[in-house]
Amino acid sequence: MIEPGRHRIEETRVNEILQILFPSMQKQVQKFLGMCTFISPFIPACSEKFKTIFDMSCKDFKFSKEHWRDLDYKLEWEKAKTYLQHVTTLYFPGRKYEWVLKTDASTTGFGAVLVQLMPIKDLNPEEGEQARVQGISTGDGRVPVL
Repeated sequence: MIEPGRHRIEETRVNEILQILFPSMQKQVQKFLGMCTFISPFIPACSEKFKTIFDMSCKDFKFSKEHWRDLDYKLEWEKAKTYLQHVTTLYFPGRKYEWVLKTDASTTGFGAVLVQLMPIKDLNPEEGEQARVQGISTGDGRVPVL
């Protein structure tokens, strides 16, 4: 949905994805990940949150529990779907807000995102509550927005 100054994912789209059952083959996982990729800009730290699901899309992954070691992939699947319930709203850039470059790197990859710090009072009540629940407030009454 495109609204003045921002855009977000419609709830009906997210609800459709939430109805997808645990897969029995890689094609189903790939289809799920394709839908999640569409929504990924709206999910902070998406690649980290969906790492286990990406593992399930590998050719050698076995879908039966007796092949799983320390991880319950059904639980991970449900957890990944809950991340979709907390999608964020993307805002158009505002000249009055501070810009911050957030970076992260490890031995396996690196990434960066440019965000603005918006006063939480400028969000609508639902978005403000979502920011508090997700713990993304900076402590000084601002939240990073994409």
